[in-house]
Amino acid sequence: MLPKDKILIFEGIDRTGKTALRNAILKLYPGQMTIDRLFLSNYVYRDFYNRNEDLLIYNKLDNILKDVSIIVYTMCGYDTYITRCTENKHVMLSQDDYQKQRNLFNMYLSSIETPFVTIDTSDITVEEEVKELKTLV
Repeated sequence: MLPKDKILIFEGIDRTGKTALRNAILKLYPGQMTIDRLFLSNYVYRDFYNRNEDLLIYNKLDNILKDVSIIVYTMCGYDTYITRCTENKHVMLSQDDYQKQRNLFNMYLSSIETPFVTIDTSDITVEEEVKELKTLV
């Protein structure tokens, strides 16, 4: 069972399975509160794309949400990412840029107050991802 009193915030690089996992959760647990991306992505993409953006509001969100939410960080290997991009005709990052984004997510995950879990979606089905998530939260 997932904690009904927690908001699940799905974060990760494009094509890592955030939306598929979120949709599966919402189908199984219709009342579960979820958000597809929030402040963590803003941190990462601000740095990655050299955006001039004040992070104060995101720091405040982290502080507010730390007791009422869990970040679900989805990730996958680069080969899986390429396969998913090809299947969906999605713009692909170079392997170097993909790794830079993963490193930024990992750096910010280690510095935020909001608790998080990591789901590697590389070699498992969405159903297996849901089972794994239930054991982690």
